[in-house]
Formats: sequence, C-alpha cells, structure tokens
Amino acid sequence: DYERATSRFQELIKKSSRNPANLQKYQYWMAVSQIKLGKYNRAQSLLARISQDPLRSYYAVAADSRLSELKNIK
Repeated sequence: DYERATSRFQELIKKSSRNPANLQKYQYWMAVSQIKLGKYNRAQSLLARISQDPLRSYYAVAADSRLSELKNIK
C-alpha cells in the first residue's frame, strides 16, 4: 500500500536528517510511492532535490532518470 509506504518514508526522513545517504534513499523511494499514487508534483519536487547532489550519488542519478520519465507522464 503506497499510502502506508509514504507515511513510513516520512518517518524515516525525519529520523535520518544526520545521514545524507539514507535521507536520499528514503526521499527517492517516497517519490516513487508518490508517482504510484499519481502525486506527480510532489514526486517531482523530491526528485529534483535529490538530483542536485553535487557528488552524483546513485540516488541522484536514479532521480534524474525518474524526472525524465515524469516528463513523459505529465
């Protein structure tokens, strides 16, 4: 259930503010849940934030890919 997943990811995001790697991971999967729920604007906002990582982490690259996919959906 994506609603429950979103709630859980919100909890994890609050708890992981000191660990950027975990924060990006939880934000990414929360964005994916938002996409599944049809909440594209919220997902786009999260993905855009992740994709701006100057170190180009795995989740930053994945966020770029999801953002490209969202452009085709909207």
